[in-house]
Amino acid sequence: MLKAQAKEKLIQLLHTSGHSFEKIDFFACDESGNNQAYLLLCDDKKWLAKFYRQDHRDRLGAETAFLKYAAHEDVGMVPQLIAQDAIERIAIISFIEGKKLSKEEVGLSEIQQAVHFIKALNKPSQWVPALPNAAEACFNWQDHVRLVEDRVTRLKANPYQGDLAKDYFEFVHAMQDKWETIKRVQSNVPTAQFLLSENERCLSPSDFGFHNAIRMEDGRLHFIDFEYAGWDDPAKMIVDFFLQPAVPVSQKYFSFFLTELKAIFRNADALQERVNVLRPLLSIKWCCIMLNAFFPTYFKSEHVQKERLNQAWRYLSET
Repeated sequence: MLKAQAKEKLIQLLHTSGHSFEKIDFFACDESGNNQAYLLLCDDKKWLAKFYRQDHRDRLGAETAFLKYAAHEDVGMVPQLIAQDAIERIAIISFIEGKKLSKEEVGLSEIQQAVHFIKALNKPSQWVPALPNAAEACFNWQDHVRLVEDRVTRLKANPYQGDLAKDYFEFVHAMQDKWETIKRVQSNVPTAQFLLSENERCLSPSDFGFHNAIRMEDGRLHFIDFEYAGWDDPAKMIVDFFLQPAVPVSQKYFSFFLTELKAIFRNADALQERVNVLRPLLSIKWCCIMLNAFFPTYFKSEHVQKERLNQAWRYLSET
């Protein structure tokens, strides 16, 4: 159950936001690395309260700005924002009833709904939302390369000395070799096409994939968790959608997904070329993300570490 101090803050936030109720119950949800969440049973309503962790990124600001824009543009497919407190870093949103998806449950219908979601977010609008840049957003070629370079360097410098150290550093060295090859091959990339003007950027949920989707009883999907959301390169968003490893998406849908989204973004040919160039580069990035399990901050069990290593080897072999 909820600690008394947090419970008092939530009740006060609801009252100051104009929400009255006769009965309210609180239940703690599983804690994530980013925040602590609580289920609120408020009379006949179900809400989710999120207490955001403080770090270099304004997670609450990104998520609430995104949800406000989605509500203003009648996007649907996301929770509703009920209340927020920027000082205490709390947001209360509607609770989405349903279940998470497994990779076996991802088919054409789910891909079409994901496409519809991105199209709805990026339809022409008279309102330009005051959203931040998405996490790790890149609007020029140098930023893309630097982002991956920093991750590779960090992995090489990791002082990990566990039982899997030999396997870990064997992979890191192989990845470093592949990364150097990619940089040589792409040394003549026409960098001008990566310099995106504001009207070539997209609103991205970031961390976008079916790991952050909930299927309702009628089959409709709702997407959740927008702490990293904001402006980004649509090519990066498209490539990341297929590289995120939590709920993998079959590559057989890649052409359909790309074709559908090329239709709504400016300069489709340049977008296609950026996608082609970014796929191997961002594959290295995702290998690095998988190996976060070997850092003390993100420590996982040896079983999980072995799974991440095997998954990273698969990504590297396909890069």
